[in-house]
Amino acid sequence: MGQNNENKLMVDKRTQIVDEARSYIGTRFIHRGRTRQGVDCVGLLYLVFNKYVGLPSDYQNYEQQPKTAFVYRTIREYADRITQEEAGPGDVALMHFAGYSTHFGILSDKGIIHADRMAGCVKEQALDILKGRGRIVAYYRIKGVEPWQL
Repeated sequence: MGQNNENKLMVDKRTQIVDEARSYIGTRFIHRGRTRQGVDCVGLLYLVFNKYVGLPSDYQNYEQQPKTAFVYRTIREYADRITQEEAGPGDVALMHFAGYSTHFGILSDKGIIHADRMAGCVKEQALDILKGRGRIVAYYRIKGVEPWQL
């Protein structure tokens, strides 16, 4: 396959990931939710990425405020850590709230899509709001998603 076709497939998979994540906007926040009736941040990631790359398992046995060490240890099963410069639409951001780095969102071309407990639903918001407040602490690429290239 030629380089242009490979880049197109990579962009198409990322577009599908973002479009799928957007299809959950407005879905209620439910801790450990895994349906269109309700999701949490991990559930959103699981449902979206499992559809396009398959995931080895679905962790559902976690507290509403899991320990940061558990989050970092668990995400390594599904994803590789990348730099902010390497991150693009279809990658994942780990955010820090309430003293813990335990909240995930999917990067989009407009910002980030995440199941926001405070808002009570999945929403998309500008990324600079979270970056400016130092909320984003790490970026990840889910295994099976090709690296982002401009």
